[in-house]
Amino acid sequence: MTFQITRYIIGGLLFLFAMWAVLFNWASIFINMRNQRKGIDRHVSMGPIVGGLLLPISLFIMPLGSTWHAWFFALVDPSILFILFLFPMLMISINLKRRSSS
Repeated sequence: MTFQITRYIIGGLLFLFAMWAVLFNWASIFINMRNQRKGIDRHVSMGPIVGGLLLPISLFIMPLGSTWHAWFFALVDPSILFILFLFPMLMISINLKRRSSS
């Protein structure tokens, strides 16, 4: 019983920290868009992978039964979305440009 309570507490704290990181990643996207519209050259960067990895880990720690839904929360993080989808497309376009120039 005490072990399960400890798992809920640790998992819950990790979940809250991960959601905090995800929210700040989304906030950095909106701040960057606002800065571009205003002509400000400052860039606010995301904390890659922090929220996207801690969310599933925190849900695996908590004794919730089925944990297949934990991977959905990893996809909520914009830095994970960038790594999974945009980075491979960026690498493909760079390789295509290199092949066409040589």
